[in-house]
Amino acid sequence: MLKRKEHVIETALNLFLKSGIQGTSIQMIIDKSGISKGTFYNYFQSKNDLLYGIIKLIHNKVIAKRKEIEDDPAITGMEQFTKQTMLFSKTNKKYNLFPLFEQIFLSDDPSLKKLFQQYFFHEIEWIQNQFVRMFGEEIKPYSLDGALIFNGIIHQFMRVKTISKKEEDQFYENVVRYAAERAEEFFSSMQQTHKAPLFTESLLRDWLDQKATTPMKDQRHFETAHNTLKTAILSANHDTQIEKGLLEGLEFIEHELKQQEPRTFVIESILLSFTAHASEWKETLHHYKKALEPFM
Repeated sequence: MLKRKEHVIETALNLFLKSGIQGTSIQMIIDKSGISKGTFYNYFQSKNDLLYGIIKLIHNKVIAKRKEIEDDPAITGMEQFTKQTMLFSKTNKKYNLFPLFEQIFLSDDPSLKKLFQQYFFHEIEWIQNQFVRMFGEEIKPYSLDGALIFNGIIHQFMRVKTISKKEEDQFYENVVRYAAERAEEFFSSMQQTHKAPLFTESLLRDWLDQKATTPMKDQRHFETAHNTLKTAILSANHDTQIEKGLLEGLEFIEHELKQQEPRTFVIESILLSFTAHASEWKETLHHYKKALEPFM
């Protein structure tokens, strides 16, 4: 089952890169993967849930490989950190994640942006912890600043890499070492001058805690309720025009929730119109309204 699920994830990833996230439908993923609709929804509640699965799967692969390097007694210090950091880039290259992340970052969908932020913040936390391990507890107050400086150097140098003809692995290894040396110099300077850090460890903790309790869980709950209500409407004995109007109302609510400031009064008006036709799916509508509450 796990291999089959990974096959669906990899198929979806290829379609997202080829046709874009918005241009790829669940039916396209089902057809290309050679699975049934029931199997897809057994694995994932929605397209966003699938994207979450993609990022989680890849993140777990990076964590597992980093652990293998950490457990190798022959690899220590800067060599260990360099190899572990390069895994992040190699994995992104293998799965061609950079274009996907760019689509997510530019998306109007707040839940997709939270996926990207979660991935980013956990990587920053890992870098921060590695710096404390390599350079000592005394740099801990400055470790978040150093991790952000390190990540910024890596990111900008890899942009330059797109026009460089140097061997990629060696180039990236050199950049990692260079960025780590700059971070070490930064730590030394901050300790000598006793300047206050720009960002504190508690701030990263707040970021990570926010990601853990945010609307990702609420979003997935809403998507489940949305799909359940849609199925209930389609299964009910409605006139064709009424069914069409109800489904259009559902789509409009979903679109409205993606806006910077969803118009609550518009959503409530649509929900009120649903009530008149909800005799066969009254309980389902109630659960849908409860799932909407965190976004209203």
